[in-house]
Amino acid sequence: GLNQKPFFLNNKAIFEQMAEYDKEDINYWLLTWLNYYSFVLDHYTETCILFSHERFCKEPNIVMNHLLEKIELQNNQFELIPFALKTRTCKNIDNQILRKCTDVYDKLFAIAIM
Repeated sequence: GLNQKPFFLNNKAIFEQMAEYDKEDINYWLLTWLNYYSFVLDHYTETCILFSHERFCKEPNIVMNHLLEKIELQNNQFELIPFALKTRTCKNIDNQILRKCTDVYDKLFAIAIM
């Protein structure tokens, strides 16, 4: 929300660019997302398990089975119901920021559990 305090996560360019936007501007929140998830991507190792929220909503049983397999737990026989995510549109998005976010998202999605 509007009382959120940004974290400096070693990317000075993103952190400084965040200061250029008001917290009510979608570009501030895109940069906040980019700040956090660039950090995750930069520090990813094989010991990390990344989990795609979108993939989980679409195919929860498949994702849970892969997660349980990854952490070496036996399947507890569950039946989760898929959830349709709502798509929203925003105006005044900086396409350069959005492209950077999409690039990071695509890289994270590629290494997330199936």
